[in-house]
Amino acid sequence: MVDFGLEDATHPLTETDRKRAADILANDPFFRAHPAWIQAIEELCEMGVRAEQQALAKWGLNFVIDEYLPAKLRKPELFLP
Repeated sequence: MVDFGLEDATHPLTETDRKRAADILANDPFFRAHPAWIQAIEELCEMGVRAEQQALAKWGLNFVIDEYLPAKLRKPELFLP
């Protein structure tokens, strides 16, 4: 979210969001195997916000095609697994 300047395109976490995050962090084997995801979820919980994938559209309808996906394919190590 921060890497793409989406701070103004977020939604406050609901109580349900917080419960889901806590459950994921405590019980989901995928997340336990990927520390970067744990860190990302913890950061969002600390910030008290969530961002939907659609938030990338704030940069234009072609941003995902022209910028986001090419960057992810060029340097996948910079993105969450």
